[in-house]
Formats: sequence, structure tokens, C-alpha cells
Amino acid sequence: MALPEDKVIELTQFNGIWARGNPDEVPQDHMIDCQNFALVSKGKCITRNGLNSFQAVVSANGHVTTFFESTILPAPIATDSVTAFNWLYLDDTGTLYSTTGGSLTALGAGADFTSLNMFNRTFVSPYFGRMGSKQGYLQIYYNYNNTFILRRAAGPAPREDSAIFAAANTGTTGNTPIGVHQYAVIYQTDTGFLTSPGPKLKQTGPFTVTPGNPTIIASATAIGEAPDLITGNSIEIRGATGAWLAINDFWNVTVLNPFQISIPLDSSGFGAFTGALIFYGIFTPASLNADGVHTVQLTNIPTGPSYVVQRQIIATQAGGTEFFFIPNGTIYDNTTTTFDVDFFDTDLVISADYLFDLMEVIPGGTGLCQYNGRLVIAGAFFYSQTALLSDVSNPESVNSVSDFVPIPIENDGNNLVGCGILRNILYLFREVGFWSTQDNGGDPSTWPVTVTDLTIGSYQKGLCGFTTNQTGASDTGDILLISAREGLYIFDGTVRRPELSFKIQDIWSQIPVAVGAGGFINVQVTQSVWTHQLFISYPSTPTSLYADALLVGDYDPVPGVLDPIGIRWSKWQFPWTPTAIKTGDNLYVASVQNNPGFIFKIDPTQLNDFGSHAINCYLETYLATVLPGWVNFFKAFRLRINGNGTCSITLSGEDGVLVQNTPATNYILNTLQNLTGAKGQEILQLINFVNEKMSMKIGTYGLNYYMNLNRVEIFALPRWQMRPG
Repeated sequence: MALPEDKVIELTQFNGIWARGNPDEVPQDHMIDCQNFALVSKGKCITRNGLNSFQAVVSANGHVTTFFESTILPAPIATDSVTAFNWLYLDDTGTLYSTTGGSLTALGAGADFTSLNMFNRTFVSPYFGRMGSKQGYLQIYYNYNNTFILRRAAGPAPREDSAIFAAANTGTTGNTPIGVHQYAVIYQTDTGFLTSPGPKLKQTGPFTVTPGNPTIIASATAIGEAPDLITGNSIEIRGATGAWLAINDFWNVTVLNPFQISIPLDSSGFGAFTGALIFYGIFTPASLNADGVHTVQLTNIPTGPSYVVQRQIIATQAGGTEFFFIPNGTIYDNTTTTFDVDFFDTDLVISADYLFDLMEVIPGGTGLCQYNGRLVIAGAFFYSQTALLSDVSNPESVNSVSDFVPIPIENDGNNLVGCGILRNILYLFREVGFWSTQDNGGDPSTWPVTVTDLTIGSYQKGLCGFTTNQTGASDTGDILLISAREGLYIFDGTVRRPELSFKIQDIWSQIPVAVGAGGFINVQVTQSVWTHQLFISYPSTPTSLYADALLVGDYDPVPGVLDPIGIRWSKWQFPWTPTAIKTGDNLYVASVQNNPGFIFKIDPTQLNDFGSHAINCYLETYLATVLPGWVNFFKAFRLRINGNGTCSITLSGEDGVLVQNTPATNYILNTLQNLTGAKGQEILQLINFVNEKMSMKIGTYGLNYYMNLNRVEIFALPRWQMRPG
């Protein structure tokens, strides 16, 4: 038994893992290792709650690589009081699903996506690897007339295939002023987006297509809207057959000269081009010399895709070139092809010219955020050094001339990957370094850009906001968290050092950052203000395809206390390796490991994972010693512990040698079995362990097992200053 002369090493605080340097350097109130514990305030260790199934997955294989909670409301909103939340998730074949609509679209193997809820729409931005993909255009997910729809954001201008859009004077008395007027059509979609004007003329070439990577297209006449067509603009191609079907889509082009462009398609194995190539590029309005006394009739008005709900006619004043909206010029359907208009030139006061510069498709990026009513896209294909921003309150309207913010162009592969907002300032993050800009009331292209930090950037999914811009109250003050190769940092206007990951830097430095895989694209950071925890998922090895490991940081719910020393780190492990995480009222987890095909959630009522998998929880204390360098006689330990099941303890000396297990028989008392609820006593256990130092690994692992640990006391005496011989 313990005697008065025994030296007592008392552990009353368990402040999480210390993984920085040699295990001998771990402070007394920290741990060498810790798994599946919640480290609550005042250093108490509690077995984490179990996972429960939350949302069934309708994917064919039950796998989930990325998921997002869409919070759009049903329509019509005025008659619906219940929100219909949908989970969007991607499986490892690259197929996107929703919990209400099943399979939505195939993004392609290796795809990923980021999402944002904004203006009762969910914006889905697909990408591959480290930047937006060549055809990964921004998608919108929304509810129209109680039907959930996924399609590309924005929309193409009206097209002219065969019937020619035309204008003629009627026999009906009217007021349209004498002179030449031009007429055009714009579509209005079911989300309220107004397309750029049309019709756009079908160009049939002849074109010469040169296979390769990239694919080069040439013509004897100007292509598209040359010379106004510039590198980065999109152009629609149709008409290819056979292997060349892959070219039938919108493409961001590189303009080599007015007669030659290239598109980012590797067609080197397609063989000679097959089909009849068609471009839709040149705006072709109807023109009429009005007689000044009659109305004007428009015929062969283009009709649009199914999501077009009405069309609007725009026109120029007599002899003018600027287009204006015509009062009473709205066609309230998508079927009428003949329509009469009549106006005075003085009625044409609202210009429509801005519509000509709108993107018909919007490149998807690796980062999305909302800033002053604008959608912000970072890391888009063709825009690696430029953030795209929408018009205010029109997140599908992106002006190719003015809706962008460029950062200094270096063309060194250090691309934009993310964006974040702090105190009404927009921050744009590269993999190394980030910049700030702020709304000055003008077009985004006029906003000043200032360097913030040139040494710290962000992983692709590595930004997390605890800011007043977020929904819900913050419990840590107004900050951003930035995860970078160097560590996890607090940013409150200044990058705070040391890094928040200071205590676990040896773990952090092992995150692989191979180009195209690993940390650059798989580290995720999120937080829960309900449970006061940070969650970081990351790839554990260079061959990990997904974020298969999880770090958890517990912090105290008092603003301003989130700091590198106060945070308490542990590791969590589940029966299925996590590929994606999300937080709300608790942690949500998804996996690609087969079946039972669910999105899971931490449930305070669960003692096991999914009801049938025991939680393997343990902690390993620091290497205790009475006198450094002396051989110590560790006589006993005492625990303030309660729980359920059997608590196993392993004792080890320096460098993990001289391992001894307890409970055992004979001279070691068997008092740690059958911990059923509160013990009503503290447990004293004899051990007779001799070594320079001793670490205790304390844990439980069995169905319905759990433990709460408050204090450890170790009784020891120094015996010999050195070992004999």
C-alpha cells in the first residue's frame, strides 16, 4: 500500500496530445497519445459519444466522398412553413446525388465539389484536383414549383438555328419612331436570371480541327465574335460525332489569332474530326426601318430550354446602337414566336447593354463565399490568379468585363484556392500567401488589392470562419482559421503565431502534400459552436485517397480563449475511415467504405458506433519520474474514475520498453474490472514497476464500455542514481 514517504505524482489536468519533439518532453498535464476522448473543461476525459446513422445514402455502392447540406426552401415559400433540407453528396464514381432526387449528374471519376447556400439556391462548384476543371461549370440546385432541379448556373443567350428572327411594320397604328431600330431577345430563367441578348448566329465554317492537347480550331473567317472574343471567354460547340462527341459543349478558349483558337481538350487519340462543327457566337439582331406610324411585329422569336419561363424584347432607339428594355416588352411564356411591340424612343430609358458581357456559363472553382450580396468564386479554371464575383443580389450574373478581382500574377503554379470574409474584408488565398480587397462601391475590377501575408496560404478546403458573417453566434470571437502546410493558424486581421497546431506540430508536419493529392486538396477544417470543438480531417499517408484521419480540438466556450496552449487535442477513430466531415449541432461523418451506406452523426445517446461497434478509447500519460535519470520504484497508482466495463492499463518505461499490463492476477489487485456507473470510491492499484520513467496507457474497449477520468496519482520513490554495472 502507499506509505507517507512515497512521492506522489498527481495528474489532475489532461490537456490533450503533446506531439512536439521527444516523448520525454511531454508536459505533465499533457499526453503522449489520446484517442476517442472528449476533453472537456478542467481537464476531464470522457469517452466520446457514438456515431448513429443520420441519413441513408441512395448511391449504388453506398460510398460518399463529399457531402453538403442544402438549405433551400420549398416553393411556393408563402404557403410552406417547413424547410426541406436536402443532402447533396458525391460518390467515388463521381456521381452527384441528393436525398430527395436520387442521382443528379455525373461529374466524372476523381471529381470533388464545394457548395454554398445563397438566395434560396445551393451553388455547386465541381472541380478536379487543385483547381476548377475545364468543363466544371458552376451548377445551381433549387426548388421550382415543388420540383428540385440541378442545372448549370446562368444560361446561354437565345440561338438562331434555321428560322430567322425578323421585324416588320404592321398595319396597326402605332408610335414606334421612324428610323432604323434593332431588336433582340433575352431569356428569363426560373431563378430570375436574365441571359445575354440573342439570337446568336449559327456558324458552320468551314472549320479545320487539329487533334492534340490542346485541340486547335481554325477558320478562314473570324471565329465567334472576333475581334471581341478574348482568351478566357466561353464558346459553344456542337455537331461533332463519334469520338469527337466530347467536344460538344461550352469551352473556355485561348485566342491564338482572330482565325484560330484552342480549347483545353486532349483529342490526340480521337483520330480525324468527324461531324459538322457548329459555333454559336455572333450576335445577330433583327433590324427594321420603322415607318413611324405603325407597330412592329417580331417573328420567329427563339424559344429556350425548359427552365426559361419568359422572354423580354430589347431594342435600340432610332439610329442608335445601345439596347434598352421595352416597356410592355415581356413575353410571359416560352412558346410564343410572334409578338408585337410599340414604343416611343423616350420610353427607352433602362439600358440592357450590360447583359452583353454576362457569362453564359460560369467556371466552377475550388472556393466559394458570399461577400456584400455577391457570389465569390476562387480557383476557377482559366482564372487561377483572379477571383470572379457576381453582380449584387444576382449570383448568376457574372460580368466578364468588370466582375473580377485580380491578384498579382506570377504564373508559378501558386494558384488561388479559397476565399473568406472577416469584418467586411474579402480575403483571397493562394496555396502560399493571401491578399485582401474591399468593396469600394464600384465594380470589383476597381477594388484595391493589398497583400496580407506572403508566407502563409491555405489548403484547398482549409478555411473555417468563426465570424459574425456566419449564421449563428460565434463562441471564439471574430476570426478565421487557416490551415496551411506550416500549421493551423488563427487570423483576426493578423496571422497569429505560434500556430494553433503548436502542440501537435509533429502530427501536422506528417500530412502529405503531394501535388494533385494529399493535404493540398483533402485537409478539411470545421467547428461546432454547440460542442465547442474543432475538427480536422486529413490524409494519414501519402497513398491516402481521402481524408482518413481525424483530429479534434476541445476549447472552452468563452470568447477569446481559443489559443495554442489552451486547446486540447485528441484523435478520433471510427469503424469506417472518414472521407468528409461537417458540423452543425454536432459532427457529421461520411465514408467510402462499403455499407451500410449512411451519413453518420455523433449522437449523445449512443455508447457505441452505429449500435454495434465498440469505441476504442485510451490515453497515454506523460513519462512520469521522481528524479530525472534515477531508477525509480513505482509502487502504485490511484484513479478517480467511473464508467462501465473493464478498464485496462498498460505500463511502459522509456522508449516503450518494459511493458506491463494490468489488471492481472497474483500480486496486482484486480480492482479495475466491472466499472458499473459510479464506484463510490477511488481505486488504488499496486504495480511494483521499476524504471527511470513510467507512462500509463488507460482505456476501455468493448460494447457499451465507457469511462470518465478525473485524476491520476502515481506513488513512487527514487531508488538508485544509476543502474549497476
